[in-house]
Amino acid sequence: MVAATEVQTLILKELRDVRPCIDQDIQEGRLIITDGKSDSIELYTFFENAFLNASKHGIKGMRVLGDMAWALQKGMGVDELNNFETQYNQGLGRRFPVVSLCQYDARLFPGTAILAALKCHNDTFQYPLTHFLGM
Repeated sequence: MVAATEVQTLILKELRDVRPCIDQDIQEGRLIITDGKSDSIELYTFFENAFLNASKHGIKGMRVLGDMAWALQKGMGVDELNNFETQYNQGLGRRFPVVSLCQYDARLFPGTAILAALKCHNDTFQYPLTHFLGM
């Protein structure tokens, strides 16, 4: 999970309601939590190392939740974030058995940033993104 500290707190509270052993999951490395990184290279390396480590331990499927507001708090620009997401999708997203969900709060991100994220995640929907955007 990649999220700002206050969002982590909210998500973990909800997770504890359905999975009381969530703290043990964190301690044993089944759930990894970060508040993001200040640059895309460091973030990519973080994910790559986490995925490699999980693979070495026999993990057959991984999930990533990113509440993208962390990027604004870390000072990562929208262009750098979009470039990261494109590299992640084309690299790590194809190399590892991972399903990723990136949440963009429309109250925090401009519409152009959300559109760029949708274009970057062209595999988000069963239908091509152009179907929804009238392209």
